[in-house]
Amino acid sequence: MIPMLIEEAIKIKMKNKRNPDIISDYELAYACGYASRLMNIEPEEDLEKLREHVLKSKTNYTCRDYTEENLFKMIELYSVQNNAPETEHVKQLIKMGKGTWTGDRF
Repeated sequence: MIPMLIEEAIKIKMKNKRNPDIISDYELAYACGYASRLMNIEPEEDLEKLREHVLKSKTNYTCRDYTEENLFKMIELYSVQNNAPETEHVKQLIKMGKGTWTGDRF
């Protein structure tokens, strides 16, 4: 798993106008971290709780454009699958999305 590729995948999917889908918990981790940055909320370390927190907080947030709408739609449609065995990478991707990761992206 290369964190930079997960980050790029979500950024590309956000720009796609054809209903993109998140395909792994790793992608969900980055997406939720990024959403928490947009809404200025503190991210949870538990991915399921973070997803729930993001979706609840979304009710008080107005998307600025279709890319943000895509982000929240992807998060809403994907359920945690527990297919990311490397929990440290999940935490790293959440921090990368939030903009608080200072380590290597490779």
